[in-house]
Amino acid sequence: MDQDYLRLISAQLHSLLQMQVARDMFGKSLFALGTGEVTAVGNAVTNLEASNTQWLNPEFVAKLAQLPEAQKQRNLPGFAPQSDKKD
Repeated sequence: MDQDYLRLISAQLHSLLQMQVARDMFGKSLFALGTGEVTAVGNAVTNLEASNTQWLNPEFVAKLAQLPEAQKQRNLPGFAPQSDKKD
């Protein structure tokens, strides 16, 4: 179940990235592009994702695990842990 959810999120992010790259490269929607342009967008997105995957390797993740606790707990707005206190 969790793996399917991650695949769904990954597919949505891939589609969103393709649409953004198409807009940046050609100034048009992904659906308004021709076959060659769609192929160029697909190659650009695939190369971007491949470089991010190579960058995020086990050694990098291990370095993140060794960070001080203060740096690990960067609470983003909207993603801060909820307190269990009931008033």
